[in-house]
This record gives sequence, structure tokens and C-alpha cells, in this order.
Amino acid sequence: MLLVTHSLVSATLAQKIQKPLWYIPLALAVHLLMDAIPHWDLGISFKKRTKKQNLILAFLDGMSGLVIVFFLFQYQKAFSPHPWLGITAGLAFDFLEAPALFLNLPLVPQIDYLHSKVFHQKSKNLFQGVLPQVIIIGICLLI
Repeated sequence: MLLVTHSLVSATLAQKIQKPLWYIPLALAVHLLMDAIPHWDLGISFKKRTKKQNLILAFLDGMSGLVIVFFLFQYQKAFSPHPWLGITAGLAFDFLEAPALFLNLPLVPQIDYLHSKVFHQKSKNLFQGVLPQVIIIGICLLI
């Protein structure tokens, strides 16, 4: 899934539940469940692009999520740490993967296996891979 999708779902869970002991593990679990849906993300063509291109795309993807969450949950409202903690938990698997992808550092094998091999289902078809994410984002916006 794109970072923007994970961010919005995790922030929505956190903002609705507002109990970190509940939404942090839920955000981790939902990340894996969402990755089990065949989807398109920036990793599909990762090796065909330069590290700089991938870094820029990941930055834009991540910033898009942060901006949307800011406007949905924080703009002209009192500060709440919940959406930001939710995003941090919801992106934890991707944060743990980033050093290996961008700095050639080794991954934690158990986390890589769980995240990339057990749950991650990618779709090379852009439409079929983006459609579930549009639906998920739409549901979050309705909540």
C-alpha cells in the first residue's frame, strides 16, 4: 500500500479510539491486513528507479499522507497526539524496511519475513492495485 493510505487509516483509527494501548497494536495489524490486499505501491518498480528517484517518491507519498491527516484531524483544532502516534505505528513496518532499501543495511529477518513474504501482495496492474486504496481512503473520509 502507499504510505498515504496507511497513514490515513492509522490516523483515523487513532483519532476514533484515542487509547494508544488499543490503536497502536491495531494500526500494526491493520497495516499487515491492508498489505494482504493485492495493491500497487512504489516498491513495484523500485529496482528500475535510482535511489534518489525512490527517495523523492517516498517523500512525496509520505508527505501527502501527513498533509491530508493534518487537514482532516488538526487544522483549526486543538492539537491531538493520537493521529500522529497512529501514523507512526501504522508505518512502523515500512520505517523498519527503509534503511535496507535506501542505505543497504540488513533487515531484521523476522520482520522482513512477516511483512514482505507473508502479508505483502502486490498487483502490477495499476488500476487494480490503486482501486482498493481509493476505496479504503473513501471509507476513512466517510468515517
